[in-house]
Amino acid sequence: MRANAARHPFRRLAWPFPYREDSDAHPQPGPGIGYPLRPPSVFNRRVRKTGLLLSEEAKVFHAADRARISFERLRKDGKRRFLSGASMLSRHQQSWGVEQWAAYLKDKEIPVLLATRDMFQSLKSQGKDAPEFSPRELAEFVHDDPYLAVKLLIEAERHRSRRLGKETTTQLATILQLGSDELYSLIAGSPVVHVDHPGWQAAVSTAVLASSIARAWSNFRSDASPEEISLATLLSETGELLLWHFAPELPTGAIAEFESGRANRTGLAQLNSAGFTFRQLTLVLADVWQLPQMISQLIRGVDRPRTHIAQIAIDCARHLMQNPDNPALPSDIGNISQHIPGVAKEKLISVLPISDEQKTHILAGLSEK
Repeated sequence: MRANAARHPFRRLAWPFPYREDSDAHPQPGPGIGYPLRPPSVFNRRVRKTGLLLSEEAKVFHAADRARISFERLRKDGKRRFLSGASMLSRHQQSWGVEQWAAYLKDKEIPVLLATRDMFQSLKSQGKDAPEFSPRELAEFVHDDPYLAVKLLIEAERHRSRRLGKETTTQLATILQLGSDELYSLIAGSPVVHVDHPGWQAAVSTAVLASSIARAWSNFRSDASPEEISLATLLSETGELLLWHFAPELPTGAIAEFESGRANRTGLAQLNSAGFTFRQLTLVLADVWQLPQMISQLIRGVDRPRTHIAQIAIDCARHLMQNPDNPALPSDIGNISQHIPGVAKEKLISVLPISDEQKTHILAGLSEK
């Protein structure tokens, strides 16, 4: 196992495409991805040692790989409903509003993704032979799991000195606040998300991809903190993600409402079926958890223009998952360009995981407006 990882360092990232093992140094992506992936030269040299530290562009492409595969499954199995393992809502719970659900979820043990737990357990099982990771490298692991991200943020804020400590607003800061031993312990003692529904997979993948896009765009602004915006974007769908684990009837009901044609927007479908939008639940949870003010403001939409970067990145990620030729993408680029002045639209498009032909198509769509 250890030799395998050393030979093919990308496997440590669980890279989701087939391999052509015609090179001992760099496994090559197989066909059928739907858009070109950057060759190994785009990755930082350190990735050859750890498989973790990627360039900003490569991080977006990595997130897009995971998101694309999840969406393909969603498109294939979209009519399937999640039934096994779902706890039935009580009659009382069926009438709950957003405040009641927030109170219910507030003290629940937040789970982690199965891949996260398995990866850290595998590292721990190696004992003294396990590779050592810096806090920054561990933070990259957190980026792929929105459940773990919010769990660590809440725990880090509990450890922080309210009088002397600085608010924890980045994934790296949560690792530094807790330490690697505490990180491993938290993951080992966490429940695992047991959901097998394409809608849930799409929600997780959208959050991860949007976070990567937001971080890449934020690098173009000198007055923005890419890591803060990235974390806030990753947590923007926390309400929905927790409902998939604790009350899957609500998100599946919203999907059914949307597919019935009675609602033409996701938010309206959630409002019709649950009585509130899942974004509203995220905002209430941010308050009851007392998340850092900066992160709460970014999620809520108070801090401008950084808030716009996060929201447009979420919209862009959804559009990309639906179709890399989505006609809404030129509007996304037009919108983000208003909040990142002085940066060519070509640069804003360059971070998107699409082909050169598709990027040219977006530019053409912008010129037509």
